[in-house]
Amino acid sequence: MIDTIEPRIAVIVVNWNGTGRSLACLRSVIATGYPGLVPILVDNASTDDPRARFDTELPDVTVLRLDENLGYAAGCNAGARWALDAGAHFLCFLNNDTTVEADVFRELLAAAQRHRDAILGPKIVYSRDPAMVWSAGGELSGPWMRNRHIGRDQPVSAHGSSQRVAWTTGCALFVSRATYRRLGPLDEGYFLFLEDIEWCVRGNRRGIETWYVPGAVVRHEVSGTTGSLPADHVFYYGCRNTYWLAFSQQLGADRLWMSGELARTMAVMALRWVLLPAFRRSPWQRARAHALLDFVRGRRGPARFSPAAGREPGLTAARSGSLRR
Repeated sequence: MIDTIEPRIAVIVVNWNGTGRSLACLRSVIATGYPGLVPILVDNASTDDPRARFDTELPDVTVLRLDENLGYAAGCNAGARWALDAGAHFLCFLNNDTTVEADVFRELLAAAQRHRDAILGPKIVYSRDPAMVWSAGGELSGPWMRNRHIGRDQPVSAHGSSQRVAWTTGCALFVSRATYRRLGPLDEGYFLFLEDIEWCVRGNRRGIETWYVPGAVVRHEVSGTTGSLPADHVFYYGCRNTYWLAFSQQLGADRLWMSGELARTMAVMALRWVLLPAFRRSPWQRARAHALLDFVRGRRGPARFSPAAGREPGLTAARSGSLRR
């Protein structure tokens, strides 16, 4: 049983140039009235330093400001270290473009009693239409570990039962301190996108299940956090990290086949690069080329190329199924 004293829940929100969204998110957290909250904002070296506004508007929130933008996973891990040192029993990671409903922490704590050593993910609905699901957990398929949200764009009534899932989105993650320590920190090399799937897959291999908790509801603006990023950089992270994830998990014949597919893809791209000027001018193809080369060279962390000056028609985060926030 969880102690009769209210467990301390650290709610960790990572911010990058989105102070207004982060304030709205943490206001909703505090408005739940849960007595054991430890609200934390981790600022990834935003140009708009959020500390003054938080001191004025939400002074009970601890603000940790990093010296440089280290990415989403690193921000989560920095908040987790501070929270665990402060005695938190549970960690809840939230995107700053989310708001939470009143019973979210009670529901997650109840689920934590049922699933002692698990990663828990709430029901995530659209902020603009909370009757529709954005994510009820996730599925993986094939050697490339193609991912999809369960229940996307379906009514909330269709996803009212708790179930074990392959992964749950980093938009909203809930774990006990024991589970976090057993799993280890989120992989900071991903910088942005797919670190959540890697964490859940890592957990599964260590006997840590991932569960969807329908009674805990989070409203999500969807891509509000990444909307200010250059579109070619967004695509770069999705492409590069897809290779990192797949190759980190596959062995034997699958890995050999994937290596052959990667070599074929790079050969075709090199030929098109030489022969087709329009191919070289495409921001999308440029980002893809950098992603593949950086994967092969073992480069992780932030993108190391300048964003395109213009935006190619159709070049948005939606072009990759791996981009979820």
